[in-house]
Amino acid sequence: MSAYESIVDACHHGEMKGCYELGRHFQRRTDTEKAIRYYEIGCKNGYAPSCMKIGQMYHYGKGIKKNLSKAAKAYKRVMGIDPALGYYLLGTLEYSKKNGSNETALEYYTLACDKGSAEACSKLAYFNKSGINVEKDIQKSMAYREKACVNDRKECLALGDAYANGESGISHSYVKARKYYGMACSGENAIGCYRLGNLYYKGNGVRKSYKTAKQYYEKSCSSKNLNGSERGCNNLAVLYRYGRGVKRDVDISKKYYDKACKKGYAEACTVLRSFK
Repeated sequence: MSAYESIVDACHHGEMKGCYELGRHFQRRTDTEKAIRYYEIGCKNGYAPSCMKIGQMYHYGKGIKKNLSKAAKAYKRVMGIDPALGYYLLGTLEYSKKNGSNETALEYYTLACDKGSAEACSKLAYFNKSGINVEKDIQKSMAYREKACVNDRKECLALGDAYANGESGISHSYVKARKYYGMACSGENAIGCYRLGNLYYKGNGVRKSYKTAKQYYEKSCSSKNLNGSERGCNNLAVLYRYGRGVKRDVDISKKYYDKACKKGYAEACTVLRSFK
């Protein structure tokens, strides 16, 4: 059975994700009528991503004439299934209107954030940090980032950076940086693990420990989230190259430089060539 036949079979047997995937299949082939037909099956049966897709097609004019009223109607259907996602989409729709009400957008984003939408909390954090549509308020921005961090480890990383670098209006704190880098790392965020390793490598806010740094660099290097994992591999190479917290081993060092290089870290490629 082909992949296409599998999703057809799934949809016909009442699996709404299968109908959703069929909608995507036809949307990619610019068959808008069939795409909406299958998204509609999912939406009617309580599958929020299908309702969202219908809304986005009308919102952005994807293969169909742009119609913000129909987009809003679809997003409200999402709201009935998944309130956090629905409010977020309605906020995005309102904010994108040329003559839309930014106050209404903020209301929707606030409702979405309160319901657990990390994306909405991130938007509110950005608005408060930049003073967009609201009075600039760094502390409020940080509070929204903290709410976003619960469901989005990228925001935990941003919080860690804010405290580690002592961003404007924020008290520098390696202790808090360690907390948020740790949360990012626990969510498979490779950069979070790498930066946590750096705190132990340099002894910033913690007792200096190459061995502990190595553990976090290893986690970064092997992370499924590839963005930033090359830096973890590179720093492991450094540890083995100079025997910091491990027995010096040039062959293992080369292995990690090679990994970092293949992941796109140019500095590692340069060092690797110097061995030859």
